[in-house]
Amino acid sequence: MSKETNQNKVTNPLKQYARYTGIAFQMMAIMAFSAWLGWKLDEKLSLSFPAFTLFFIIASVGLVLFKIIRSLSN
Repeated sequence: MSKETNQNKVTNPLKQYARYTGIAFQMMAIMAFSAWLGWKLDEKLSLSFPAFTLFFIIASVGLVLFKIIRSLSN
């Protein structure tokens, strides 16, 4: 590998900040949507225990962790 390609891999701190901020907003959006979807399903089915809300939140945490690991490995 030449010195030029190594320098291209070193990125601007602002780009890294934007990348990690984007990941954080994606995490929040995925988790918020999952919680909303579970809440709506629980409401529609008139469940007294928030089963779908809990399921979707736990599933979204798994999805978010997968996305984080995948994006950090690139």
